[in-house]
Amino acid sequence: MAGARILKEAASVPEDKRDQKVLVPRMKGVEDSSRFWCVNEVLEHLMITGEGMRMVIKSLAAGQPTDYVVRIENFKPKGKYQGGDARPDFKKFVEETVSQLEGLKIEDGGLEHLHPWLGDFNALQWTWLLAGHSGLHLAQLQAIKKGLT
Repeated sequence: MAGARILKEAASVPEDKRDQKVLVPRMKGVEDSSRFWCVNEVLEHLMITGEGMRMVIKSLAAGQPTDYVVRIENFKPKGKYQGGDARPDFKKFVEETVSQLEGLKIEDGGLEHLHPWLGDFNALQWTWLLAGHSGLHLAQLQAIKKGLT
């Protein structure tokens, strides 16, 4: 599971390095404006985006449309964990996501919701996006670790 691997990567970063920003090489799927982040910012971003995706998935799986508007600029980290440790909240987020999505009828087809870059997605496609997005940022965490001084 990506959440456990992300936590493992973040845990291997010394406490005094969790706020050290590293400019990572260009990565497919990661905007240039998101390349100069620290470990805490990556985890915060994953929680912000994940909460939105989780809400969309739950609505679509229940057959309910949502008026939630996905705006890329709303998903940047806010610095909530600067000087702290985002890992406990991220661990809780992963557990809650698994619990909330478990048992839902997530199928291909049905209602869709617009992603501003990728188009209309149904609940299954949003679930795949949630997993794939986590994988992108796992690679980013690994690149951050390599660049730490």
